Amino acid sequence: MAIIKAENLSVVCRLGGFHTLMSFVGSVGYLMKGSGLEELLEEVYAPNTVIHMLTGKQIARATRGLILVYSALTTLLLETIEDQGHIEDFKVWYEKALDKQLGYAEVEEMISSDTFVAFSAQIERKNQLWKERTPGLWLTFMKYIEIILDFIAAE
Repeated sequence: MAIIKAENLSVVCRLGGFHTLMSFVGSVGYLMKGSGLEELLEEVYAPNTVIHMLTGKQIARATRGLILVYSALTTLLLETIEDQGHIEDFKVWYEKALDKQLGYAEVEEMISSDTFVAFSAQIERKNQLWKERTPGLWLTFMKYIEIILDFIAAE
């Protein structure tokens, strides 16, 4: 930094993708301290490992563990949906996406379908009901993990 200032260079230092991810995972670990996330991860990982994971030091394990928790929370959220008929439609779309049979036109059709709109409305109602302290914290956690997944995909 001293050289940049001394030479009056127009250079901006920034973290690379790996260190940005480490910092963000450490922030998530700090925000979730005392929420039970540590105990939950200790069911799979050793206690000392969890400490390093939630500080962003063991980023590969942390990413896997956080995605595991995210998947479990998503499953619990989906089980609370009253109309399970929508789930079958999503399974069909998911299978098509896995087989790479879901193009742009099909995605546009899916998003505008009555099934998708009704399902999205149910999820939004659940989110509004769960804005309270503990459920709201875990919904926020899920959004953080979605940011991590988007970041990894973009990087």
